[in-house]
Formats: sequence, structure tokens, C-alpha cells
Amino acid sequence: TIRTSLYLSIIQDISNMVFDSGPRNPSLITLKNALDKSEIKSILEHQYLSDGNQANNYNRFRCSKDFEDLYAQFLVTSTNILANPIFMSAKSARDTLIAHIDVKFIDGNYEYPDIKKLNLKWSDAGNMLHLFKTPIMNANMIIRDASFAWQEFEKQNTLISSEFWQ
Repeated sequence: TIRTSLYLSIIQDISNMVFDSGPRNPSLITLKNALDKSEIKSILEHQYLSDGNQANNYNRFRCSKDFEDLYAQFLVTSTNILANPIFMSAKSARDTLIAHIDVKFIDGNYEYPDIKKLNLKWSDAGNMLHLFKTPIMNANMIIRDASFAWQEFEKQNTLISSEFWQ
């Protein structure tokens, strides 16, 4: 069905955003591996502390503490996502679909595997995107010292999807 096809496309995209490990892939695993390096952390911390006016020691200390908190939270949440069973099931489903292991051509149509056989539930896509927010927000603050308007993003996605399904 079109619903299954769209769902599996979303699962595949989420897996790509998390697990693609090529040096030019902007995935969570690539980002985590880069931010795990102390020299990268030092460069980003220096940049974070020099953005804006850090005229006094108190502001510098506060910003340094903020950076350390964001950095630590990014590492913890990204590590948890990379080991999360839902994300691992999505990765397995992606690998299965890419290899066409469970996709069958029957009577002129492609038949996709049952979602349950892939150890996924319909709600897993939304749950994964929700879990994915925190490390993305933290990385955005660490690297660009900028936040992201998730509420506006979700509002636009809800509007677009409801218009699509009407």
C-alpha cells in the first residue's frame, strides 16, 4: 500500500540520518565521531566562547559550563540513540529493503514486508524523530551557537501531511 511504502521510506531516511558513516554523510554517527575528537571539541569550544561579548570572567565561566553541558548531553543522547533497539530495527529494515531481501514482485506489484516482521510499529517513526531532536539541537548549539524552531517545523509538517491525506 502507499501507506506502507511511505512509512518504509521514512524509516529508511531516519536510518540514513543516524547510521550512514561515510566521511561526507551528515549523519549522527559521523557527527558523533567527529565531536568525540578532543581537537574538534577544543576548536568548537573556543568558537563558542568567543561568539558574543565575553568581557568578564563570570560570563566566560557560564558560557564554558553551558558548552560542557551541551557537549556532554550530545554525546550521551547520541550514544543512546545509536544503541537504541528501535533505531537498530530501523537500520535492519533499511538494510533489508536496500538489499531487496523481503521485497517481492507479485502479480505486477511490489509487495513490501510486514512492518511487524521488521520489528517496527507504526508509531516508531514519530518516536525516533522525537528522540532525534535533542542531539540535533545540542549539535546545532555546539557548532553554530544557534537553536532550531521545532514548533514551527512540526506545525508546517502537520499542515503539509494533513493536506496530503485529505
